[in-house]
Parts: sequence; structure tokens; C-alpha cells
Amino acid sequence: MKYKPELHKLSNGVPIILDPMDLETASFRITFYTGSRDEKPSEYGITHFCEHMFCKGSKRFPTAVARREYLADNGCTSNAHTSQSRLYFTGEAIADSLDILIDCIGEQLQNATFDKDTIERERGVILDELRRHDDNNRTLVQSFIYEKLFNHDFDHTLGTAENIKSFSRKQMLFFIRRRMSASKCVIVISGKILNKEKTLEQLEKSFNFLKPFDVKENDKEKYTPRCVHKLQKHNSNVRIEILFPTLWPYDNKHHFEQHCVQKFRNLLVDRIFDKLRSEHGLVYSVSSVSHGEMDSSVHGVSTQTAPENVAKCVALIAQTCADFYYNNSFSEQDVVRKQNRTKLADAKYMDSPEERSVDLEWHWRDFNELYDAPKIRKIGMSVTRDDIIKNTRGIFDSKMSIVTIGPKFDGNLMKIWHDNFKPSDNPTLEIVKQKKKTR
Repeated sequence: MKYKPELHKLSNGVPIILDPMDLETASFRITFYTGSRDEKPSEYGITHFCEHMFCKGSKRFPTAVARREYLADNGCTSNAHTSQSRLYFTGEAIADSLDILIDCIGEQLQNATFDKDTIERERGVILDELRRHDDNNRTLVQSFIYEKLFNHDFDHTLGTAENIKSFSRKQMLFFIRRRMSASKCVIVISGKILNKEKTLEQLEKSFNFLKPFDVKENDKEKYTPRCVHKLQKHNSNVRIEILFPTLWPYDNKHHFEQHCVQKFRNLLVDRIFDKLRSEHGLVYSVSSVSHGEMDSSVHGVSTQTAPENVAKCVALIAQTCADFYYNNSFSEQDVVRKQNRTKLADAKYMDSPEERSVDLEWHWRDFNELYDAPKIRKIGMSVTRDDIIKNTRGIFDSKMSIVTIGPKFDGNLMKIWHDNFKPSDNPTLEIVKQKKKTR
């Protein structure tokens, strides 16, 4: 699939990235660089509440149903999301209806009514969303990690029940007008663009109401290594995450080194999976995980197991990591197999307007330049076994964290890790016997 994105700008300075593709559909994305991390404690959840209200009625489409039916009549869909650092609105359209989608999203952002009765109804919806979030183990893990490792109160994107019940229409409008700036915004379209000039004219018409102004962002995250456990008595399994800080700087000068580290991690996770599941039958799955942003991120491995197996799993993971690191126990053929799987993923990526638009937006935010997907993927495909070994020295040297969530278990996991992460020609399971200790 052809890849040649173009950069344009609206009269108010909003960057426009057009990414033409030989498809019958187009993917639209407008992102504002503001999110829950920029809220004060009394505002926790307000960005997300505002996101909901942008979708619940405007001057031309007084209800969410009217808007949704209009989009459906024209072969379009739309959605919206809030994260810690972003507020974004997305949509898909058949090629003939791209300008209709742009117009509709522009209308909802400029003329959302924030109707008082609708706000009251939506409180109940958001409170239910918060309850579902609190019942979800995956989001619970994320919140716990951000609280303990990055010194956040918690992942407060959805806010607190108290805040959600208190927000007024005036408060929401005042807040959002201080956050949605043309200076902190980018628009990306990937897919079929029938008439570039007409599309740019529609973008100008729909989004020139945005004004450029500075938006204060909270300080970057800071990582604090810890070994912590969150007790969840009702869980049957203990979730284990073993995490290490970023090895290479997150910048556009270290793509090659970052690819080497990523391939090391991917190969290692496959080997840990074989060790824990295929050889010992202790777990169902093993996955790579990452948390944080840019240079304050941590990466590692995650799995779940019964409480009585936690110590053994950590020991086996430590031994496998040590074997990979000290003995370089992976072959060039292992790397080639991983590269071939990457080729398949890359081919799917080049056919996906949604994934391409996300990468274009993120790269623009981080580096203020167009993302060159073919170049960066070519760099990744050039990595050899020797490159991986050379560029992953020190990957386990930084201060690590072990995060567990679930019922009680026995063992000092940090001690178990250090007792088992060591050079060995023939690693064997050596879990140091300890005085029984319940965490």
C-alpha cells in the first residue's frame, strides 16, 4: 500500500496530515493534547465528562440519536475518547462521505449544547462506567501501577463519583474552553481522499473556530521502583508484572536501538511462555507490558498464576531472563522467524488506515515531524542477532519493579529474583528457603 503522507496547516495553525490510501473508506482523527493528567483533584473526570457531552447534542443535531442516524444515512460512524494526555474524536466514512463526516465532527465540537437535562442523565451513565472500570482487573492493575510507580493519585481519567455528581454545565464549559486549543491539536486523515483541495476547504470551514493559545500541561511522570502487592481477596490468581525502565532515550535518533530492545523483549516473552506454560504448566499466558510515557516508561513481562506458584514463576522468569542475557540463548534463526512474523504484521499495518493515523498523530506529537513508516520498519527488519546482543546490554541493570495483585502468597519476590537472576551454564530452579512471610 502506498505511503506518502502530506503536511498542511489551517489558517489558525492546526496541522493537517493527509495520508492517501487506495481504499474505499477514510479514517478521520482530531486530537487535542490535553487529558486527565492535566486536571486538578477537584476536576478529576471533567475532561471525560465533557467528551461525553460533545457527543450528546448540538445545534444541528439536538440529540445523540439524530446525529448517529445522520451519520449512518451517509455511511459514516464516529467515536470519542479521553486518555491521560489526549482528548480525541474519530470517525470512519465511505470515500464519498468524508466531507460529511468532517462537517459533522466540526459541528459537534463547535456547537455542542451541553444541555442541562442531558448532563443530568449522562451522570448516571458515567457513574456506571466508573463502576465497571473499578470491577475490571486490567484497569485496576493500570491504576495501581500508576499510583505506586509514577506517583499519581490513581488513573483518574473517569474521575471520582463525588466529582461526577458535582460538575455543573458552567464548570464544564469553562474548563473545556481553556483546554481545546489550535496550538495543541492535530488532524489526521488516512484512507481514500477523492479531492484533496475540497477536503482541505472543508477542514478549514469546520475547524477554523479553534483559537490558538497556550495550554499548561502537568509535569512529566517520574518513575519510582517498588516491589508492591495489592490485596484482592476475591481473585483466584495473582497477577505478576516484572518491570524495568526504558533502556534507550525515546527520540528519533535511536530507532535502531529501540528495535533491538523490542525484538529482545519479544523473543524473551516467547521463551518465558514456553518455560512457564509448556514445560511447567503454571500459567495460561504470558505477555509484554509497558506503562508510563516516553522516557519515564517501564517495560516488562506479565502473567497470572495461583498463589502457591508465584515464587516459582518469578524464579523461572528470572532464570530465563538471565539465560537470555548472559548466555545469549537465542539463535539467528529465532530472529529470522520473528522478522517473518513482523512482515505479516507490517503488511496488515500498511492496509489499516486506523493504525496509520494513530502513528502519524503520535509521532507528530512527540517529534513534530511526519512519521516515516517504511523507513522505520526497514530499520527494524535490518536487526540481526549480534545487533540485539550489542544494544541490550544493561537492560536488566536499572532498578526494577515487581507488582502483584490478587490474594495473599508467600515469598520475598525481589529476593527470589536476585537469587535466580545470575549467570549459569545450566540454570536450575533454586528458590531460597525463607521464613514464611505473608504479603
